Amino acid sequence: MNITPHLGIGDLLIIKMIQISNNLDISNININKKLILDNCENYDQKICSTIKLIELLFPNTTYDINNNTIDFDNFINVYKIKYTYIYDDIDIRKFINVKNDYSDYIIFHTKLRFDLQMHNFNNEIVGELNNFLSSFVTTKKILILGERNIGQNKETIIHNTISLYNNLLLLKKIIM
Repeated sequence: MNITPHLGIGDLLIIKMIQISNNLDISNININKKLILDNCENYDQKICSTIKLIELLFPNTTYDINNNTIDFDNFINVYKIKYTYIYDDIDIRKFINVKNDYSDYIIFHTKLRFDLQMHNFNNEIVGELNNFLSSFVTTKKILILGERNIGQNKETIIHNTISLYNNLLLLKKIIM
């Protein structure tokens, strides 16, 4: 199977879940160059990180950089996700050879993409989120992953992407 997906981390994770769920042989992933040029601030950085993620998630799959038509929506409409647990199918040790000091941790990601519902987030959800974050208690280490400030490009503007970094700092007020 040869596919041309959207290239966000979430998009590629969805493809991996679909691949596992449907036992698909994805032989090639096309990286749409125009999509990156139109939507990202740093083409070289996006290409590099996309290739590394493809190599991690799909080690037996080739990739090409071209301008093939994106078929992501059709792909996710034809194939359904049945299994969301993908970690047994990824060999992270091939890519990361460091001591893991975070074997008992929770990751909170800063990026929020709420598309056309941002007014609902601001009016109804942000207060509840802040209440949760300021009262959350755990014995696990907490890692905040992502940008403090979201770059301004076509994608982040269209999807009303914001950073929750300042909200997530409420987590450090909790003393165990």
